[in-house]
Amino acid sequence: MAPDHQTAPTPSSTPDKDQEISQLRQQLATLQAQYATLEALQIERLEQLTTRRRTTTNLSRAFEMNELLFDLVTVLVARTKRLKAQLQEARQWVH
Repeated sequence: MAPDHQTAPTPSSTPDKDQEISQLRQQLATLQAQYATLEALQIERLEQLTTRRRTTTNLSRAFEMNELLFDLVTVLVARTKRLKAQLQEARQWVH
């Protein structure tokens, strides 16, 4: 972007044109600031969505792990009951 500089009035220039140019420059500066703000908001939103996606993925993995752990505990409980029954049966054979 070219530096913002004042132009000297030329013979074809009038105070109205100079004022219009000044207003246009001011509007351009305002629009550039608004664009920069929108760009920053867009980047922030993208980061939020990325974080949310990671969180959702992590939650999905956590639920899967929870289900696997529940299945494992269920299997371990069944094996423990079976082993207790076998142990009790072995004690009866000893006595």
